[in-house]
Amino acid sequence: MFWIRFLLGGLIIALEPLIAERLGGKLAGLIVVFPTLIVLSFLAIGEADGSSFVRQASAGALWGVPALVIFLAVTYFLALTFKQSYLLWLGGGLICWFIVAYIMLKFEH
Repeated sequence: MFWIRFLLGGLIIALEPLIAERLGGKLAGLIVVFPTLIVLSFLAIGEADGSSFVRQASAGALWGVPALVIFLAVTYFLALTFKQSYLLWLGGGLICWFIVAYIMLKFEH
């Protein structure tokens, strides 16, 4: 099962630039948020631990959506402003994701 998940995830990531080039950025954006990693992770979790753990993981993923939204927004605006510096876009987005995730975890209780 590991190799199937590994190959499927890698294939989707490898096809992303081709899809963006041929079909446009919006479709590529939809594919980026296609829940490949989540589906493959839930398959592994469900296979190992059952549906109750998948439900818990689903709730955790929903809880983490605000951090993802901040990452996407910061990355978008940095890419808009600094057109050639992809390390700045991704680095800035990831730093903001970590800050939001930390704040969310800190104030969870």
